[in-house]
Amino acid sequence: MKLVRIHGVNQVSVDDVPMPNPGPRDVVVKVGACGICGSDIHFVRNGFLRPDGEPMPLGHEAAGTVETVGSE
Repeated sequence: MKLVRIHGVNQVSVDDVPMPNPGPRDVVVKVGACGICGSDIHFVRNGFLRPDGEPMPLGHEAAGTVETVGSE
């Protein structure tokens, strides 16, 4: 699947990543539309990465369709 992620200061790319598998109480949503906001722009300008050092995904205002449901 495609995922927009921050790799460093002003370094944003569309990456191919594996499809996630839901945990027991999770769902996987196929995103149909996603926006970015001011906090995302701040993260890009500062090169924000996740605490584990992995690139940070952008966009948290999404709409889509539930694709997979966890066992619970």
